[in-house]
Amino acid sequence: METAKKILVADDEADIRTGIERLLRATRFEVATAANGAEALERLNSGEAFDLVILDIVMPRMTGLEVLAQVRERDHSSIPVILLTAKSAIDDIAKGYNKGAHFYLTKPFEPRILLNAVEYLIGNLEGDAFSKAELELLTTDGVFFGLRTFTSH
Repeated sequence: METAKKILVADDEADIRTGIERLLRATRFEVATAANGAEALERLNSGEAFDLVILDIVMPRMTGLEVLAQVRERDHSSIPVILLTAKSAIDDIAKGYNKGAHFYLTKPFEPRILLNAVEYLIGNLEGDAFSKAELELLTTDGVFFGLRTFTSH
């Protein structure tokens, strides 16, 4: 039996954090949470292996962008990161992608879009399901401008 993929969810709003955790657990993911950016970075540096990280940008102690910058500079550079935030200005979105996010989704968000992004980035989708999810991700009106793709060197 395949082991569940592990996702770290960092958001300072307990209701959102809990909602995302329930959504992901219902889809059979293993989920760890953090209530702020510093806690998220501690979890990432603790030796736990995460397959994906979902970060809010506006958090106390350390912003999601600061966490993302640390992730990209350290041993976690290949972990896909989804920024899930209320910040919807074009400059914020560009900054998120420029810092290394793979997906940027604004709040309020459509849970199906978040799940499709998670499945897409973790690589759980194949064939028609992959194509349908990719098409939906690329055409959603939830302030989304594309996916950062992985490149092998």
